[in-house]
Amino acid sequence: MRLFRDGRGRKSSRTPPLPLLNVNLSLRRRWQELGNVNGGLFVALGLFASDIGYGYIAYAPLGHDYANTGIIAAFLASMLGSLIPAFIRGSAPMFGGPRPAQTLIFAALLGTVAASSSQNSALLVPVAAMACVSLAGMIQIAFGLLGLGRIIRFTPVPVLAGFTNGVALSMILSALLIILDAENASAWLTFDSNIPARLAFVALLLLWMFWLYRRMPSVHWSLTGRLFGAGLHAGLMSWVPGVSLGEMLPPLTSLQPASGITALNMHGLPAIDWIAVLKLVIAPALSLATLNSLEALVIANKQDNNDNSRHDDKRMLLGQGLANIACGVLGALPSAPSNSRQLVAKQMGGDGWSASIAFAVAMLVVLLVMPALSGYIPKIAVAALLIYMALSIFDPWAKNQIQAWWRREGDAGFRHQLRSNIAVMLVVMSIAVLTNLVAAMATGVLLSMVLFVRMNSRSIVARVYFGEKRHSTVMRPLAHVEFLKSQGKRIALVELFGPLFFGSGEILMDEVEALAKHARHIVLDFRQIGTIDASGAGTLQRIAKRLRQRNVRLALASISPGGSHGRLIIESNAQSAIPLDQWFDDPDIALAAAEDALIEESRIGDTASTGRTLKLDALVGLDDAQIGTFLDYTDEVVLANGDVLFRRDDPGDAMYILLAGQIEIRVPVKGGGSRRLIALRAGTLFGEMAILRGAPRSADAVATAGHTELLRLAQEALWRLHREHPDIALSLMRNIGVQLAARLASSTEALRYALVSSRE
Repeated sequence: MRLFRDGRGRKSSRTPPLPLLNVNLSLRRRWQELGNVNGGLFVALGLFASDIGYGYIAYAPLGHDYANTGIIAAFLASMLGSLIPAFIRGSAPMFGGPRPAQTLIFAALLGTVAASSSQNSALLVPVAAMACVSLAGMIQIAFGLLGLGRIIRFTPVPVLAGFTNGVALSMILSALLIILDAENASAWLTFDSNIPARLAFVALLLLWMFWLYRRMPSVHWSLTGRLFGAGLHAGLMSWVPGVSLGEMLPPLTSLQPASGITALNMHGLPAIDWIAVLKLVIAPALSLATLNSLEALVIANKQDNNDNSRHDDKRMLLGQGLANIACGVLGALPSAPSNSRQLVAKQMGGDGWSASIAFAVAMLVVLLVMPALSGYIPKIAVAALLIYMALSIFDPWAKNQIQAWWRREGDAGFRHQLRSNIAVMLVVMSIAVLTNLVAAMATGVLLSMVLFVRMNSRSIVARVYFGEKRHSTVMRPLAHVEFLKSQGKRIALVELFGPLFFGSGEILMDEVEALAKHARHIVLDFRQIGTIDASGAGTLQRIAKRLRQRNVRLALASISPGGSHGRLIIESNAQSAIPLDQWFDDPDIALAAAEDALIEESRIGDTASTGRTLKLDALVGLDDAQIGTFLDYTDEVVLANGDVLFRRDDPGDAMYILLAGQIEIRVPVKGGGSRRLIALRAGTLFGEMAILRGAPRSADAVATAGHTELLRLAQEALWRLHREHPDIALSLMRNIGVQLAARLASSTEALRYALVSSRE
């Protein structure tokens, strides 16, 4: 008998319970599939009534006789918008169908075609409808292939809120036209004695749906509202003589749609001006594609958060695009995922793609029995459902913004942002209501660009450090340190943050020119710059040229010619105004170069060797004879560039005075290499801490100049100097103490300035 290991790792000859496990898994899968089917069926039976309203609105501009065509087109949109993405995948299952904004855009297009066409409208209307929806699907596919899904999601919230609220108001106005039995808003001025009864009917139906939703939220309002509306309409027509509540929907006598490729007159196609058709549908198609993609991406993000999954933008938009191409060819309305359908399906256990397929099949069954039902649905009940739907899609964020503005919440900056948000929202909403949704979408895109530019056209100067407070890590003679304290305002280190483009670049130019009134050396630190466009690179060139005219030197820090930012600047020819020797990998190195240049310009404290009469901080207070005596106790060391003076953990057996050249103190870093801690200039003393503490070296000392000359004072020589010439040793120790105190004061001042600046 074959042995296997049980759950505790022990060998056993018992037969493992794999068959039972397989049975359990099989039952679980079957139960899950049953839940998916149940979820799809429940969504179809509970929400199909809303498709009737969408279909009626979509073809309302063509007249009452086209209601059947709209209903069939809406059902086809739900079927195709759910079925085709189910085979493409790319995200969690989605339930597609007509959506409010897209339906209104489609209706506006049909109204425009019917009203302005000089050609045969019976031919041009299905052509325009098919071209618009199919083109929208193609644009969606292009969005996915080009990876534009992320960009679409960056639409500002005020723009989306204004568009959503504009859609809601437009739906209410469309519903009022149905209630008043009017073709346009001008007919509202004509009073009809039946209007009070119709308004009362709509109010009763709305109250019923609101009450039912509060009492039984799991029962969807669309189906119950439709049933209650039909019953209420029949009762009022029977019990109240003489009242007229409007017509019923026309009976659905045929399932053959009067749109799509089957409705085209092939013999008349050559007579159509296809260029004119394309011009007519391009804007609505782009609006439909943007809205369809945005709704799909928003719903996919919500599903990712709820299910801890991750969708594929490209595949998802590909599936949605193919679905809309099929919708256009077959004469359906534009389709997009519905969040309410997603929630209802998930509540009923439908969280797999088989739920979408079951929904599509159920919608087909409902459509097949629709001829027996459509003649019993009152138009006024459809209008009431449209109003309820519109009230449910009003953006709650807009309500919160208005309430916060009304209550004067927050500080002045917060209230200014509130006013800006509300203004943008009202502009988009007004255009949606007064003109059309395509114009509102175009305005929203334009406002998005304006808001983006405004948001990023702020100062990118995060902080400005002047040389009197912020020093480099270079150790200098005390005379140079005091000079930099008094004249350091002539050096400005500017930390930048954010994107550098045409908007922020102009502001940066103004701020740099203001600094140039006092500073003669300006360093721009690019460490926190995210992006630079061609306009930003050109602005740098203009800044450098203007500063050069004012005899101000500009340097760039945290940037290299080989990096992405550096290459862009070089390609814009900005390096002609900013020489490459003014490009630095580190802002500290750039700051040190500015300090060196400022000291060189002043020509103070020259430490060039003139025999042995060198002015050194370590020898302050000694006369020539004492200096000569001191030199007898030292050794001269000469190093070339890259030579190591001492390494970390070497014995601390000597201290050094730098006569010429430069020394860098470095520490090793992980992965190899080293990092500079400080740099030493001629005239400074170093290495004294190790000799005083008797500890090994804590870092490496490397020469970084072509010729570096030092004086070495060994530990035993220092003790001998102390015994034989205590006055010279005392002066040396006093000077060492002065240098240490100066370094401590400088570090304290730099730390205090950094803390104060961080709070600003």
